[in-house]
Amino acid sequence: MLERILAVIKKERTAIIRDKPTMVMSLLLPLIQIVLFGFAISMNVRHIPTAVVDLSMDIASRAYLDSLVNSEYFDIRETLLSQLDAKKAIDENRVQAAVIIPSDFTEKIDRGDGNVLIMVDGADPFVSLSAYNNANIVGQEHAISVLKETISRVPGVSELVTEDPLEAQTKILYNPDLTDLWFVIPGLIAMILQVQAIALVAVSVVREREIGTMEQVLVTPITALELLIGKMIPNLFLLLANLALILFVGVIYFKVPFKGNLAEFIVMALIYILASVGLGLLVSTVSKNQKQAFQYNIMLTLISLSVSGFAFPRSQMPVVLNWIGYLFPMTYFLPMVRGVMNKGIGIGLLWPMACMLVIYVVVIIFLTSKMFRKQLD
Repeated sequence: MLERILAVIKKERTAIIRDKPTMVMSLLLPLIQIVLFGFAISMNVRHIPTAVVDLSMDIASRAYLDSLVNSEYFDIRETLLSQLDAKKAIDENRVQAAVIIPSDFTEKIDRGDGNVLIMVDGADPFVSLSAYNNANIVGQEHAISVLKETISRVPGVSELVTEDPLEAQTKILYNPDLTDLWFVIPGLIAMILQVQAIALVAVSVVREREIGTMEQVLVTPITALELLIGKMIPNLFLLLANLALILFVGVIYFKVPFKGNLAEFIVMALIYILASVGLGLLVSTVSKNQKQAFQYNIMLTLISLSVSGFAFPRSQMPVVLNWIGYLFPMTYFLPMVRGVMNKGIGIGLLWPMACMLVIYVVVIIFLTSKMFRKQLD
């Protein structure tokens, strides 16, 4: 059995080495992906292009606009004359937000019921959410400062407003500055490895079937399970090289901290790669050609990104989508890679997910060998 598996491994290794364009692309594509995503993805949008319609034009309105600009979330690009002009500027994509200050702004501030209108381009979810949240925060902070300044002018009570009556101290663990890349890079590592594993293995098996070399292998005494194991191992080493490259870029270039134990992480990543390779083999058994294998890979990637916890919290998903998420190895690996890199925790706390991945590997290889044997028959 071992000799037959080693023979398949040698054959696969030779095929990978000879196909230099595919090998180079397999190594370069993950690097390109992590660099592009690392620069492009930002959930905390700053410097939002903003238009201003200031109908008050006084000290109070300028103070409010200064507080918006000083927050670094809003950049005033245009000063317009009416709300209609502001909406047109958003429609024409010249700005993504507009602040309309009424003419009686100062009088209403003095009466304690001042208000401004902030229009936000809702076509971009990240921009709209960032603008909405930060406009509210800036407004509240500005209102408190105005209130404290007003009260401080009242004789006998100025000493009462030197400090806020209540201060909520919030401590954010593991990522105190809420740096986007600290969230994004671990998820990208999981996503890229799964996509690459499915693509490499599925296309490799289907290509052999298309060019006819699979039939030559089948005349040997090798079993379906031995053939699958032999095909998995060379791709496993290629994917480990991918992991090393993208981890190096994430930690060294993007300065994402790696707080956990590297050896434990490699073991957990190895199990995850095995699970992803197994999923790729399963895709190869149901794909009739390379085009179909690519289509299945794209479909599985889109579904797994939606239900694994990569983009959306699984706690907010319906029960059905939660169960669908368990069909993808990324669902189990995401808490592991984030736990090791961001939190510094190890296998002592992550063993339930690691055990689930081991079970996943056994089940997926068993199913694939059964389906593969049925195809051969």
